[in-house]
Amino acid sequence: MALRMRLFYALAALSAVLTVAGLVGAFYITPLEVKQIGFTQKIFYFHVPMASTSGVAFGVTLVASIAYLITRDLKWDTWAYVGAELGLIFGSALMTMGIIWTRSTWGVWWTWDPRLTSYLVVMLLYGAYFVLRSSVEGAAERARYSASIGILGYITVVFTMISTRILRTAHPVVFSLKDPGVTPDMFYTFMVAMWSAFALFGAFLLAKVTIENLTEEIANLKDEIGG
Repeated sequence: MALRMRLFYALAALSAVLTVAGLVGAFYITPLEVKQIGFTQKIFYFHVPMASTSGVAFGVTLVASIAYLITRDLKWDTWAYVGAELGLIFGSALMTMGIIWTRSTWGVWWTWDPRLTSYLVVMLLYGAYFVLRSSVEGAAERARYSASIGILGYITVVFTMISTRILRTAHPVVFSLKDPGVTPDMFYTFMVAMWSAFALFGAFLLAKVTIENLTEEIANLKDEIGG
C-alpha cells in the first residue's frame, strides 16, 4: 500500500503540472483557428482527453471483471467497481463539455447525433451497473452479476470509439495520427492535456481503490469486534 500511495502522489503531481501547462497552452499559446465556433473551440483540448480517459476507465472495469470471473477474488471486483465509477465521472465531464460546445455551435443543448446517442447509451448502461450492485446483497453474487455487465458494457464503448471514425455525421473528427490537421502547437497542447487526464485518472484510481480496501478492512474489524 505504501508503494501505491507513493505512485498516487507522483501521478497527482504530474497531473497538476500537465494541467497547468495544458491550460496555458490552450488559452494563451494556441491560435483560435475555427472562427465560426469561437472561443468554445478551446473545449477540444479537454473534451477529447475526457473521452479517451473514460474509455480507459471502462477498460479497467472490463479487465478486472474478467479477472474476477477467472479467480473469484473480490479484490478484482473492487478494481472493476472503481473503474466504472471513474468512467462515469470522466464521462459526465465529457458530456458536459459536449453539451456546451453543441449549444455554442449549433444553438441547441442536445442533438440526436448517432455518436452522441451511443455514448449516452454507454453512460446509462454503466449507471445500471451501480443500480444492480445496490440491489444485490451477497458480495460474491454482486461481483458476478457486476462482472457480466462490466464485460458486456464494453461492447458499447468499443462501438462508440469506432463510430467517431466511421460515422460521418455532425460530430467532427478533428485529426488522426496520419494527418493531424492542426498546427504543431495545437497538437502538443492537446497531447499535454491528454497525458494530464491519464495521470489524473491514475491518481484517482489508486486513491479510490485504497479507500475501498481500507473501508472493507474497517468493516471486517467491526464484525470481528462485534463477534
